[in-house]
Amino acid sequence: MRRPAPARTATMLAALTALTAMAALLLGGCGIPDSTGVKVLGNGQSADPAQDLDSPPPRPVTRSSTNDVAIFISNYLKAAAGDPDGAVQRAKDFMDPSFAATFKPSWWCGRPSSP
Repeated sequence: MRRPAPARTATMLAALTALTAMAALLLGGCGIPDSTGVKVLGNGQSADPAQDLDSPPPRPVTRSSTNDVAIFISNYLKAAAGDPDGAVQRAKDFMDPSFAATFKPSWWCGRPSSP
């Protein structure tokens, strides 16, 4: 009996590997259950301390407020949260100015952007 050519063996091995991967993905799904309820984790943190009438308003967090990457990302996500009407501009304030000038989201907060 003849042995298969090395190229043919490699092709068969690649096909077998691809089929195995596809079967695992199809059987495993994406990992997000489709029939479970919402899991409530509890109340979140307050964004800022309460402010009395005599205190000056808190300074807005800006792009240059921190050099720590984790804090920067947290500030960026907080800036984009809240009132949807100003969310795009608040997020753009954290972007590099050259990128922000050309940034036009196609979808934001579930609504199409206006042209």
